[in-house]
Amino acid sequence: MRDYELTVLLNPDLAEKAVDSCVKSIGEAIEKIGGKVKSKKDAEKKILAYKIEHFNEAFYVYFELSLDPANVLGVEGKIKLTEGVIRYLFVKSDGE
Repeated sequence: MRDYELTVLLNPDLAEKAVDSCVKSIGEAIEKIGGKVKSKKDAEKKILAYKIEHFNEAFYVYFELSLDPANVLGVEGKIKLTEGVIRYLFVKSDGE
């Protein structure tokens, strides 16, 4: 198991229930593949530095997780298929 940080940007036009559903879906995908979500920061709407898909703002969700490196692509695949995700960043944590 290796530690990772995952930041997901969600469509700012989503309703609160839809945002919660997206976050829950991503968390369940991580756990279903055998990973563990260590911590999660709730969705927070922020202004973007530059437009992404014509959006000036997005909901940011941040996860700290442990996952087998062989399963990273499986989680990324699930994130790509999750409706409402406009961008994500998956980074190996330095462990500090």
